Amino acid sequence: MLPILIVTMLAALTTDTFADTPLGWINNNNPSAYTNDHGELEIAASIQAINGAIDFLDLREEFFANNKRLQGKSGDLGGYRFDVNCGVTGYLTVFARLQKSGLTVDLGEITSANVLGIDDSLNATQQEIGFKWTLFESNLLESDNRRNTLSVMGNGYRNATMDFDLVVDRLDGDNLTVFFKDPTSFSVSNLNDEGWATRSLYSL
Repeated sequence: MLPILIVTMLAALTTDTFADTPLGWINNNNPSAYTNDHGELEIAASIQAINGAIDFLDLREEFFANNKRLQGKSGDLGGYRFDVNCGVTGYLTVFARLQKSGLTVDLGEITSANVLGIDDSLNATQQEIGFKWTLFESNLLESDNRRNTLSVMGNGYRNATMDFDLVVDRLDGDNLTVFFKDPTSFSVSNLNDEGWATRSLYSL
């Protein structure tokens, strides 16, 4: 009974509430309370890159500084992102995001094992889908077409990283050598998480 009552109250609050995004603004990657106009569609695409020539915040150098075993192009990052926002009504927007990225990892020569194969990157995928629902909008229009607006946003997300595999047929210790009859794989796997979140947004 309570969920039905809450939905009824939200519907009553939003019957005449249209918190359209101010002229010239976009909703992609913008945590404001404004929603898209009815039928308005925003699509954005971006490319990510960090390498020896592109590293404005010195993130790659910090990556190297914290692990002296890393060599070559370790720390190079490449990927892309897509964002879509669609106005279902004047007070309800649905959105979806997809991001894929790959981080290069070069461990150099591994003297403690006879390595037959090793992955050279960590590949991750981020997915998100959700909505933004306007609960209140003031009647006062600011000089830059903004209105005081209160909205609630809900979203579900999933983050997943592909397995990172190392294949060896021998392990070498200080006083012990271990031979494997068949090549053996060691993996960093199941690095996944998913969930949902809600929050309120107020723009003024």
